[in-house]
Amino acid sequence: MDKVKKDMENKLAYAIKLFEQTQIKRVENREVSKQNYSLLLDAHLSATACIGSLLYKNNLRLGKSNESISGRLSLIASFVQGIDLCETSISEGLYAQAANLLKQELETIAALEEFIAGNRKDGKTPNVKFVKWDMAKIYGDLNKVAHVSDRKSFDPLFQIGSLGDAYPVSMLPIYNKEISRELYAYHVAFIIQIANHLILLHNELYEEEATTTEYLMLAGAIKRLEDEGYLKDIN
Repeated sequence: MDKVKKDMENKLAYAIKLFEQTQIKRVENREVSKQNYSLLLDAHLSATACIGSLLYKNNLRLGKSNESISGRLSLIASFVQGIDLCETSISEGLYAQAANLLKQELETIAALEEFIAGNRKDGKTPNVKFVKWDMAKIYGDLNKVAHVSDRKSFDPLFQIGSLGDAYPVSMLPIYNKEISRELYAYHVAFIIQIANHLILLHNELYEEEATTTEYLMLAGAIKRLEDEGYLKDIN
């Protein structure tokens, strides 16, 4: 028993080693991601700054209240609290986890749209077809990864090439430029839509418009997404 106990104690070091190597790889992935985001970084910062501006200037300030306002406030709070987590998952190569978070972000926006349309039903999954910019088209792909149901979508996130008929996978997060930029662009697009919903809610709560600067920050984020080749068919 003493020998087994000692062996187990020795092997605990592998937990620390795995965690350390994962952290090192995530940091490396973040640095490469930042280099390749280009204008997407500015778009993310600009849209998030718009949200921050609206939130901090009205912190603890009471406004109107009704069922729709309360429901939308909770949804926006959920989204805002998860921005950092979603950004981290994408930038550090945790793409499967990012797909789950992006799916939740998309459903959050869909629920907000349903509240505004007056057809939100409690207990039902929001219908993403109501989300602007035709974002419903990516829902299926996010679902496949989130539910690990489609190997064609899921396996490539972890594979590191091929050896004959074998396709080795990495237990450490792998950076993929195409996937990283695409997921990050979706994330930024969702932040922009949340910022827009927060502006609408701000107007309803306090009966005052957002500032010109806040509108310009949002417009700037949209322009940068367009310049990077995304949101070509905005409606």
